[in-house]
Amino acid sequence: MRALREAFHPYQIDIEEFSSAELEKAIRDRTVDAFIASSDFYWRMVPLGARDVATMISRRSPDPNQASAITFITSSENRTVHTLEDMRGARLSASYPTAFMGYRIGLAEIASRGYDPETFFSSVVFSSTPEIEPIAGKVLDGRADVAFVQTCWLESLSPAGRARFRVIAPIEDGITACVRSTAAYPNTTVAVLRDAPPGAARAIAKVLLSMPVDENGEH
Repeated sequence: MRALREAFHPYQIDIEEFSSAELEKAIRDRTVDAFIASSDFYWRMVPLGARDVATMISRRSPDPNQASAITFITSSENRTVHTLEDMRGARLSASYPTAFMGYRIGLAEIASRGYDPETFFSSVVFSSTPEIEPIAGKVLDGRADVAFVQTCWLESLSPAGRARFRVIAPIEDGITACVRSTAAYPNTTVAVLRDAPPGAARAIAKVLLSMPVDENGEH
């Protein structure tokens, strides 16, 4: 955001945070010129005039088209859940109902295996936050049997922290450096709307694509 403000100076840009529903309304009302969101949200907005100009990559997920995934986890003390089939009837912990990288990717994986994702779990408790610690914590305190967490979160923990969890139905195929349980989708995307001021897409792309890699290996 700082880099974008500097690039557009002396013109001022307003930056706001929206829920996905609020952002979709703003796009339909033509009150925003550009947005940063999940690739799922971007693709849904393409018919409304959105065009992608940049997609995030990281050290652990260098392919922008195969970077967003979910890892199914349980407590390391849980000895009964090992496969996706074992999760049927379990209590799930997830972020919020519309979250692509915190919920919907997991449902898509369940559907791709031939199950009805709407009835697969006995219950779902949402943390209503993108923060992963509250989501994962529920399998440790007994409020849930399994949790959907963003892939690469486990790898960010200390060895002792990671040892508290066990991955269900792990996939390790070299697409990313992190273990996951679902197919991988495009990463967070920056898009510009067709009614944006002339040159906005070029300016935004130039700024984002020339920024250095950050301390987390993201760019």
